[in-house]
Amino acid sequence: MKSISFNEFMKFGMQHNIYPTLVSIEDAKYVFRQTVSDMLLSTKSKNEMIELESYQAIDYDNFKKSLIRIAAIANEKFRGDIIAEETVEEEPAASRKKEEKKEEKKRNQQSSPLK
Repeated sequence: MKSISFNEFMKFGMQHNIYPTLVSIEDAKYVFRQTVSDMLLSTKSKNEMIELESYQAIDYDNFKKSLIRIAAIANEKFRGDIIAEETVEEEPAASRKKEEKKEEKKRNQQSSPLK
């Protein structure tokens, strides 16, 4: 296979649970269109540009690049979810530590003799 069309790209994503598991359908569409746009910008000849515009397909190397883009988008989304979860989990622990420090400070002040 020399190239993959938009429909084939979207079918691949569905078959391999790339979306909606990792990215949204809109993200997948955006990645494909951006990859085609990048290919058009990097073409040298007008004939090649016209051919790419009419066919709307990406070659194997650009297919790999699009998968890397999808992985980056998914990584960003999952990293954001993990950071949000860690923040929620840390808040009660952090507030408990502050309370413990306050109580310890009070005990130290009460137990130390006044000068």
